[in-house]
Amino acid sequence: MISGARGTALLAGTYCVQGAILLLLPGRVGDALGAGTAPPRWLIRLLGARLLGQGLLTGLRRNPLVLRLGSGTDLAHAISMAGVAALAPNYRRAAIASATGAVGTAVAGAALARCPQSGALPRR
Repeated sequence: MISGARGTALLAGTYCVQGAILLLLPGRVGDALGAGTAPPRWLIRLLGARLLGQGLLTGLRRNPLVLRLGSGTDLAHAISMAGVAALAPNYRRAAIASATGAVGTAVAGAALARCPQSGALPRR
């Protein structure tokens, strides 16, 4: 099991990679979701920017508070995507994919926030 500083760095990297892909390649992400089921490119980019920012903050401010706030943000995103999946059948596939990823990172962030030395950088 990965925990502590390594886990926090891995989570931060995951956010950054996801965010960069969504921000830089929204068309490819949309194509992967299938015709007529992808949200607008601007919305894919917006989510990418949020994830990239969250990853940078998580990586630069490695502490339990940031991990808990990130976990809460991911949980709120997952709940909103459940609503989209229920109310907008055209976007259901994208919403379920996004919610699934958000639940995964929310659980990881919450678990890491509970670890002793949840990623705090060594003092110099």
